[in-house]
Amino acid sequence: MRPKKKAVAAEPTPWEVSVDVDTQLALALSRASINALMALSPHAAAIVRDALASEVDELQAQKEPTSLAAAGGVLDILRKAA
Repeated sequence: MRPKKKAVAAEPTPWEVSVDVDTQLALALSRASINALMALSPHAAAIVRDALASEVDELQAQKEPTSLAAAGGVLDILRKAA
């Protein structure tokens, strides 16, 4: 019987690191923009909440794992901004 090999995590490639950095940057800028808009006024906050809720509806309608995960992320942003 052969001994089981342990899974070793591969070093991320430069491309993977770049994509991760770009993704984290986009998320940070998005959160900052949403927070700034929500702080402008109650009217601006209501418009942002409505727009994000519409995005959640569209993402959930796709019923794909990636879109459902994205919808969950938007819902999390909405909860934190409330």
